[in-house]
Amino acid sequence: MKKIIKGEKIKKIFKIKNTRVRLLLLVTAIMIVSLLIMAIVNYIFFDNVIQKNVNRNAASIGADYSSRIYGFLNRIIVYVNNVAVDTDSIDVNDKAELIAILAEALHRNDNFTEINYIDMYGNMIRADGLETKVNKDYYQKRVQGKRISIITDSVRSRESDRMFLEIISPIVKNGQMTGIIQGIMPVDSLMSIIGDIKFMNHGYGYIIDESGLLIAHELRSSLNGRINVFAPSKSEKAAFRSIDTRLVVLLKKALTSDKPIYGQYNVDGTDVFTVITPLDLPEGSRWLMAISAPDSEVAEIISRHNMTLLFTGICCMAGGILIVFLISNIFVETEEKYFKTFQKVTDVVGLIDNKTKNVFEVNDAFYKVFGYTEDETIGKKIDFFWQDPDKTTENIIAEQEVCWQAKDGSKRTGILSADTIKIGKKTYEVFVWHDITEKKKNELKLQQAYDLLEKKVEERTQDYYAANQELTAMNEEMIAINEELGQSNKQLHQENHIRKQAENKLLRREKQYRATTNLLIKTADANDNLPEIVLFNALQLVEAQDGFIGRYENEGQYFILHCGLGIYEDKFNYKLDVREGPLQKIYELGKVISKIDNEQYGVLFTEVKRAVESVILVPFKKSGKVKGLLAVTWSNKKNILSEDIEILRQFADLAFLAMEKAQIQNQIEKIAFNDALTGLPNRINLNMYLAEELEKAEQGDASGIVFSVDIDEFKTVNDTFGHNAGDKVIIQTGQLLQEFFGVNTFVSRISSDEFIIVKRGEYGQEDMDDIATALSQKLRHKYDVENGQTTQLAASIGIAIYPSQGNNVEEILKKADAAMYAAKTAGGSCWRFFMPELLEKTTEDTIMINNLHRALEENEFFLQYQPQFTADGSKLAGFEALIRWKSQKYGLVSPGKFIPLAERSWLINKIGEWVLAEGCRFAQKLAQLGHEEIKVAINISPRQIKMNNFVDNVRQIIDAAHVFAPQIEIEVTESMIMENLDANIPKLETLQKDGMNLALDDFGTGFSSLTYLRTLPVNYLKIDKSFIDKIAISETQVKLVATIIELGHALGMKIVAEGVEAEEQLVKIQECGCDYVQGYVFGKPLSEEAAVALCKQYDK
Repeated sequence: MKKIIKGEKIKKIFKIKNTRVRLLLLVTAIMIVSLLIMAIVNYIFFDNVIQKNVNRNAASIGADYSSRIYGFLNRIIVYVNNVAVDTDSIDVNDKAELIAILAEALHRNDNFTEINYIDMYGNMIRADGLETKVNKDYYQKRVQGKRISIITDSVRSRESDRMFLEIISPIVKNGQMTGIIQGIMPVDSLMSIIGDIKFMNHGYGYIIDESGLLIAHELRSSLNGRINVFAPSKSEKAAFRSIDTRLVVLLKKALTSDKPIYGQYNVDGTDVFTVITPLDLPEGSRWLMAISAPDSEVAEIISRHNMTLLFTGICCMAGGILIVFLISNIFVETEEKYFKTFQKVTDVVGLIDNKTKNVFEVNDAFYKVFGYTEDETIGKKIDFFWQDPDKTTENIIAEQEVCWQAKDGSKRTGILSADTIKIGKKTYEVFVWHDITEKKKNELKLQQAYDLLEKKVEERTQDYYAANQELTAMNEEMIAINEELGQSNKQLHQENHIRKQAENKLLRREKQYRATTNLLIKTADANDNLPEIVLFNALQLVEAQDGFIGRYENEGQYFILHCGLGIYEDKFNYKLDVREGPLQKIYELGKVISKIDNEQYGVLFTEVKRAVESVILVPFKKSGKVKGLLAVTWSNKKNILSEDIEILRQFADLAFLAMEKAQIQNQIEKIAFNDALTGLPNRINLNMYLAEELEKAEQGDASGIVFSVDIDEFKTVNDTFGHNAGDKVIIQTGQLLQEFFGVNTFVSRISSDEFIIVKRGEYGQEDMDDIATALSQKLRHKYDVENGQTTQLAASIGIAIYPSQGNNVEEILKKADAAMYAAKTAGGSCWRFFMPELLEKTTEDTIMINNLHRALEENEFFLQYQPQFTADGSKLAGFEALIRWKSQKYGLVSPGKFIPLAERSWLINKIGEWVLAEGCRFAQKLAQLGHEEIKVAINISPRQIKMNNFVDNVRQIIDAAHVFAPQIEIEVTESMIMENLDANIPKLETLQKDGMNLALDDFGTGFSSLTYLRTLPVNYLKIDKSFIDKIAISETQVKLVATIIELGHALGMKIVAEGVEAEEQLVKIQECGCDYVQGYVFGKPLSEEAAVALCKQYDK
């Protein structure tokens, strides 16, 4: 058939007279002409339109950037004018105050390199304090009658050769100008604006003032401020010679226009398109904002449009040709349908030339079956393949079985049918050959198997054949005697009956053996559906189709159907009230019941599909007590044999043991792979699941996110409310995680308060951020702990991504854990993604924590004492105890490094107790030296105050040191108290009642709420160092500190200023009325010996 389409017939089909080809050629010619006409018309019409669009676009960009420059200059002008207004209110003779205002103004605005003051005599004072002389007449003339002026032609840096803009504003007092504020701004700020211009691919911008001076040029920045376009000097003309005069004409035209000016000019031999936008500045002058781009890029837009039109026309032409082609198919539809059918049949089909008997065409099935190639087949005599010389190739053949030879020499048998057909004017013989070789082989194999089976049956039943031969011989001998023959026949019938009974019994035993074997060889996976297996085998044993297995509940009051087959298949978990009838009877007696009539049994299941005529009910018993039953029913009257009942009873006993064993195995597996408290998968289960996920990920079949979730402050819950409350929190957290992630995400609990979640799928960064944020909010929850009491908790979340951040279980869990600890370090109640440096920090932190344990054991900690004086420095008031660590491994370690680690690892409680004990010992030493009035301030950590026994611990340590309570000052922070106001205030009040002083440390860095401050039991208020740092240079800071001191005094508190390091700061603090000062201005932290020596020094 391919030959007809692709071979000799192709020339006839595709001659010009062919309808399809003629239509295709005609439509193609028409479309080409139409395409050319359309392209010419579009080129003429759209060239104008596109040019206008480009002009509008350029004008829009120019207007946009003009507005940006206007806004920028307006902000600069307003800023300079405000400086002039600020200067108006001071005494200009006070140079120090004037320089301070200029310096602060310069510091606040990065756009200026200088802000200077010029008096009416031409004396200039700069922000750095330097003074110089300037032309007073020049500046006074420039601002005469104006609010402000911008000078573009007078300032240029000699060092960097950069151009600067000069903004000057008069200082007016009582209507008279008393001075001038000058701001010097580099033109770089304008360069950054025009540098952002995006016009065409290589567009750029530049700015020219009304005098023609080039202020800023994106590409020719070296000419900024150097060239006047309207009146260039000789040297400027040399630099400007590459630009023709058309640009000057356009610029001058734009100076007198209120609208953008468009035009072209030439630069370095390249035509440039430009649009120039007038820019009227706030102080009255006019600048020009120009945007330019190579003219070739504008032309390129038109070219692209024409190419689009051309491509569209070609597509339309192709579509028209396709339509004509499809229409022309009508004329060859019959022929092509025939060809397609010919090729798609699975049987061997071919055409033979009726005259030459040569093979003209065959379908693909021929090559596939016989293995010949097209060259080896087409043109060959059909006799070359024919292997049945006795059968002639007649023109009409109907289903003859013939053999043909394949290329490999094998013979293949098939059913051949043939007939003659006419294609065009030529006659062919078409044949269809259906391959039955494999069928023949299978028939042969089947016959051989059948013969073998007969042989084996004959061997196994030879005893029966011998008996039958014997019987036949007896019948032949006694054929003449009717009575003897009848007796022999009767005896034979009896023997056959006995044999049939024996065979039936053997068949039952075989079924019982198979059912029992199925129970014994079941796989571990079959435990979940073991009752269904038991029920199926039970029905097979007694040849029944319907049945069910159920269990008794509530001491036999209810019966629940566990699984069913046949008419009971849809009765899963069907519950019956066991009041009377066979279910109650079998529960009470514990014996098998059979042959229940329809009226008695039918009341159990009123919705069954058909009536039950016969039944066997077998009880499941454990320790003599009925636990459930196996029921087998028939919808017809069944002759139930005692052997059936006994086999079913034996099988039921064994099946119940197997089901009990499976239930125990399931419980063991649940204990082994699930958390006992929450029921979630445990660490073993997680490792197995994650290992499988990572193996899939290695093949590119999986990816996902691993969340490590740890409940913040969980130990506090256990310590405060007890471990039962902690268990409640763990269970609620597991429920919240399952509720948040749903059933398709793996949620596990691997330790006390740590959960690992594996969420499969690929997620973008934004999606992962959203999930983590929502999860953090979900876990920020009020947890029920006991008797309706709740506590607010949150969680720290670490996130690692697999397989990109780990390809084994240990690695990915380690990285998720490192990210979680990073979240805890950040304060908790947040989430962090894993980063490589976290792993290094986690390892370093772990080593550091281990060394902290050793530091406690080996007494590597020591205290230093920073003195506190009265504000005038005349009296030593106390010391603040500061912990230090001198490690054998690390040397002197900063508290800022080891204190957070101690907080995280709960070592802070032991360290805090040690600090308190050492501080009390030092206070007792001072008391022995006669300094009972000197207090020792000791810092308390947040974790210490959360302990239930915090107050008792403090009391015990103070009592053990035999120290006077008022000598001890307990320092706490605002955030520490506010974290649990209701619990912390009573503890502090108790310590205050015992005589201890309480200090609120780092005031101003936390909540700073006046409402709570007045309720806090605090004797001292310590102002944080951050307020003191700028007090010498900022009046605002002075006022703020003064307000804090006044507020503290109003609440009856003494005020301590921390971090006072300079004399200037001390002076300001004294002026504000502060009570005590602590800082380097009076003394650094001292050793115990130096602190004692300091006390003795003040005694003298």
